Amino acid sequence: MSEETSLPMPGGPLPSTDRVIPYQGGAVRLSPAAQQTSKAAEEFAKANPMLDALISAKTAEQRKSANRLDDKSQNSLNDLRARMRSTPAKAATVINLHPWDLMFPSGIRLLRGIQIPACHPGMPFAYHHIRGYRMDWEYNEDGTQKFMEILPITLAAQFVREFSDQHNDGGGVIVYEGDGHPDKMGEVEVYDPIGRVQTREVPGVVFNAEDQEEAAMIAVPIKRKLSELIEEARQVRNRIYLDKYRRAYRDYNLPGGKGKFLVTPKHMLISEVLLSEGLIAKLPDWNPGDRSDEGLEQDNCKACGTPRRKGAYKCLSCNSILNALEAFKDYAIEWGHAKFDALTSDEYAEAEAIYEEREKQKAERGKAKKPAGGKTETKK
Repeated sequence: MSEETSLPMPGGPLPSTDRVIPYQGGAVRLSPAAQQTSKAAEEFAKANPMLDALISAKTAEQRKSANRLDDKSQNSLNDLRARMRSTPAKAATVINLHPWDLMFPSGIRLLRGIQIPACHPGMPFAYHHIRGYRMDWEYNEDGTQKFMEILPITLAAQFVREFSDQHNDGGGVIVYEGDGHPDKMGEVEVYDPIGRVQTREVPGVVFNAEDQEEAAMIAVPIKRKLSELIEEARQVRNRIYLDKYRRAYRDYNLPGGKGKFLVTPKHMLISEVLLSEGLIAKLPDWNPGDRSDEGLEQDNCKACGTPRRKGAYKCLSCNSILNALEAFKDYAIEWGHAKFDALTSDEYAEAEAIYEEREKQKAERGKAKKPAGGKTETKK
């Protein structure tokens, strides 16, 4: 395109004799339609001088009050916070006997973020303290909100209801109020499978409408030793685990292997728990176990990547020293080897004591060997 060629412009073409040059600032040439729109906006603004101020003030007020509560709802929230500051919520503890973590989906707001660690095979139990209350609300008839506290023990009871169902994972979840260590707890309240405190009726006294005492049967919580509850839960868990294990074993050995897909990672964890409890003699074919069952360390050799044998102080493939202290004890390396830099202070002190003892023995052997000239022959 030549310099003399004009381009179509809003508002009509330029004369053919004008050169087209890049925009360098200044007034922008608008199309006739845009000019009419701009002129109309200016006239409307002149006719309504307070409009911009009203729009700006309304927008600022909406931003300011976007998350504000009405007075009645705010008072309910303030009362809740003041009540919980004056009487802090007592912590609660959840004990888990299952070899997997316990947690609720993130969509359940009140229980989101609470995770009970797994009880790995061989562990007596795993536990987690829930400290601090969570807040919930409901709407009143007039549309205002009523705020209420959800105590830690109420949150803990939901784990019993969800994960202690014998038709699901089966037992294995115990809760109690307080944050004491399970080994140091005595009697605790007992909860049923749906997370309610179990009670029994005993003779007691109540006050009637005239504030006079009357004899009546009252419900009191049932308490038992926590150690007994844990042992009973373990027995229930093991019984249900055995049933699941037998079903998985049967499914895995169906003709044609058509039942192998029914074996899940949970069945593998269940078999490891049963093995640690002494209820099965060995792991099944569908759970080969981990590296330790094959006599291997969890980490490979850093030099060549070969699996490390348990107890080996050097790699069987590249002869790299894996444990300098054990290698020194076995006379595989000399004092001051480069691998000594990886020793801890205690390991180095042990190696140094061995070195001094060996030097002492070497000197004594040298004194025992004396040639005819009477000079001591020192071994280099």
